[in-house]
Amino acid sequence: MASRASTPAVGRRAAWSLEPLVTGATPADRPGEPPPPCARLMHVTTAQALGLTLPPTLLFQADEVIR
Repeated sequence: MASRASTPAVGRRAAWSLEPLVTGATPADRPGEPPPPCARLMHVTTAQALGLTLPPTLLFQADEVIR
């Protein structure tokens, strides 16, 4: 099981963060922001090799399941 930031979300957030700075705003003018959403990955083959069984509810919640 792993989690990673969504690549498109990171690109959008970078553009959103840099645009005011390019137009003359100071970093102090920028509000705080939450971290980007993370994608949940489940690698079934690795789990089976380790002797683990992933419950179906966990697999259903995953954004990507690698078999």
